[in-house]
Amino acid sequence: MSLQAPELFAKMVKLQVQPDQFTFSSCLSDIASLKRGKQVHAFLVNAGLRPNAIVMSCLIDMYSKCGSCKEEQVLWNTMLSALAQHGMGN
Repeated sequence: MSLQAPELFAKMVKLQVQPDQFTFSSCLSDIASLKRGKQVHAFLVNAGLRPNAIVMSCLIDMYSKCGSCKEEQVLWNTMLSALAQHGMGN
């Protein structure tokens, strides 16, 4: 039996195993459902984890694949703001 990343992620959550950045990026890159993607994104936020650049990239990719440009725009704005705060505005 072969499980895909989103199913493994759901099992981890049920078993109360804390996902890491690699888990989030793997799961997000395998999601094509906006509802499921938002659930994973909400879990990331509610867990208080700060996503690394790879997870942010996967979030943007997931939202764009699902046709949700509103969320994608918010993520891009967040990334640009963070870069500007660290002197990398260009």
